[in-house]
Amino acid sequence: MRTQIADAQKRLPTMPADQKASFEQQINAAIEQTDSSEKSIGEAEKQLPTLDKLTERNKTVTKPEGKDIPNTGTMKGTITTNAGPIGFELDRSKAPCNVETFIALMQAKYFDGTTCHRETASEAADKKSGLYVLQCGDPSATGLGGPSWTSPDEAPKFLKAAGADSNPMQTAQNVIYPAGTIAVANANQPANPQTGQAGTSNTGSSQFFLVYKDTTLPANYSVIGKTDDAGLTVLQQIAKKGIVPKAGDPAPKPGTPVTDGKPKEPVNIATMALNQQ
Repeated sequence: MRTQIADAQKRLPTMPADQKASFEQQINAAIEQTDSSEKSIGEAEKQLPTLDKLTERNKTVTKPEGKDIPNTGTMKGTITTNAGPIGFELDRSKAPCNVETFIALMQAKYFDGTTCHRETASEAADKKSGLYVLQCGDPSATGLGGPSWTSPDEAPKFLKAAGADSNPMQTAQNVIYPAGTIAVANANQPANPQTGQAGTSNTGSSQFFLVYKDTTLPANYSVIGKTDDAGLTVLQQIAKKGIVPKAGDPAPKPGTPVTDGKPKEPVNIATMALNQQ
């Protein structure tokens, strides 16, 4: 691509004046796109050693069989972090398959010694909704990691509908995930009838998000439980410290807060486990 851009730049001085401006815009757009692609590839290459280590870690984790999974009962536990303990309660009735997955991951100590890789503080244009979460559960801390298997979607039909309009491409209505909610992150994508591209579903895995302020999202993130009041306070204290860009993200404009990045002060999980019965 760089060779093609260079060839185009050589042709530019000989072009008719009425075509030169348009052609120059095309060249600049190609340069910008190439720069962005090369930067993304470079960042991905930097993460390969970390992801290789994750492959070894994943060998220690076995996916639950998915048979005879209980759909009632609650279990309490604690996420022990350098920012303070975050007590939680898992609820099998909300998402039994995903709760079973997280029990298996905790028993394998999958979350121990990991870092929460993402934090958001995005207010929507209507000023009435937004995305306010701390995201954890990826041992590689890249946002790309997780075990080599996924869990089924278990839509939270019990959540209150949000007033904000849904994206026309969404297949699920926007709902409010209350502060304190613990839900499973996923990479689901709706089908695009205009391009014929098929949608994806059932992509949840080990990554989860902790809601520190009421958040509006489509109703396709499985809710596995909630934090206790003291744990929610810890999350809110983390949020007050701010957000910084992730590696490779552009620096914000002066005076503009970062609304999607990583916690300004790293949040490290020492252990995540259920309380002893």
